Amino acid sequence: MVGMLMTERKFVKEIKMDKNWYPMIGHARCVGDLYCVEFCSPAVFEEKSGKPAVVSNENCVEFYRGCQKVACESDVITYFGEEV
Repeated sequence: MVGMLMTERKFVKEIKMDKNWYPMIGHARCVGDLYCVEFCSPAVFEEKSGKPAVVSNENCVEFYRGCQKVACESDVITYFGEEV
């Protein structure tokens, strides 16, 4: 699985995010495992007080969703600008 994550990380470095679409974290349900912080090679997240925080939303890769689909087992990452 680590090999898969590294391949995906190489892919995501090419495209920068639109300011109308970026990740948000539902902290009430977040378990604080910080997998999203470790997974995100563009460094969108940082650990703050034991939980992930979005610190560089402009670095997010538009419509990639790796942190949501691969790294977050708690399913607490959603995206601003996305219809639910």
